[in-house]
Amino acid sequence: IASALDVMIHLGRERNKKRRVFWIVEVDGYEEGQIQFHTLYELGEQGLEKKGELCHVEKLEAAGFG
Repeated sequence: IASALDVMIHLGRERNKKRRVFWIVEVDGYEEGQIQFHTLYELGEQGLEKKGELCHVEKLEAAGFG
């Protein structure tokens, strides 16, 4: 799974039934039986807050983005 995914987006439902993005993470790889993630955005008090930069941009650059 870790080699097939680059970015994961967690959508969830709040108590008022609205859907929200709770976090966006970059998949860093697989180590010691665990998939490693790097948090890019996370839901905070002010909405979606940036927590980090995209590390692996090779596929984006190969596709002509960046």
